[in-house]
Amino acid sequence: MQPNNQQPPTVIPPGGQSSGHEYDFITSTASAPQTTSPLGGDNKFKRVLVILALLVIVLVVLLVGKSLLAGKSNAPELLAVAQSQQQVIQLSTNALEVPGLSVENRNFAITSKLSVGSDQKIILKNLADKKIKTSDAILNKKIDSKATKKLSDSIANNTYNETFKNTMKEKLQDYQDSLIPAYKSSTTQKGKDLFNTMSESNDLLIKMLGS
Repeated sequence: MQPNNQQPPTVIPPGGQSSGHEYDFITSTASAPQTTSPLGGDNKFKRVLVILALLVIVLVVLLVGKSLLAGKSNAPELLAVAQSQQQVIQLSTNALEVPGLSVENRNFAITSKLSVGSDQKIILKNLADKKIKTSDAILNKKIDSKATKKLSDSIANNTYNETFKNTMKEKLQDYQDSLIPAYKSSTTQKGKDLFNTMSESNDLLIKMLGS
């Protein structure tokens, strides 16, 4: 969360024209260590640091989430975020049931399920406060059936671990993209701080998957 004496981050410059730096509001506040696949290799210390950083971010999200919807309603943008989160949560949950899942991917699936699941609870609470009804059918609208089938087929082909990583990268980026309109539509600084925090958390998850 940014100090009061700093200007709030900006996603899109005035006039609505993109400068090609749509994620400046993430990088301006993120302090994640620049590593390649922290879950990989034998460096347990780095792995623990990354997971702890994610958990701290989750706690910050829980603290600031109450004031997200002050001001005008941005329910459509919030719902889009929740749907993107649902895809990530489902992929992580399903992966944990797959025999032969690598230790690296298992650690990642647990971490992503915890982090994104906590974020989604905040979004769903705010939607409920605005009396916007959600259901599994609504939240599952962004579930990619082709990706689900591809993952299922990869089990038989013994390529699940690599397919899982590639699919998660794609869906985490979809989640990241959904946060931009939600950030722009927020009319309170705490709301913007919330989406910044979610973006930082998600950016750490993407970094954990490596290049």
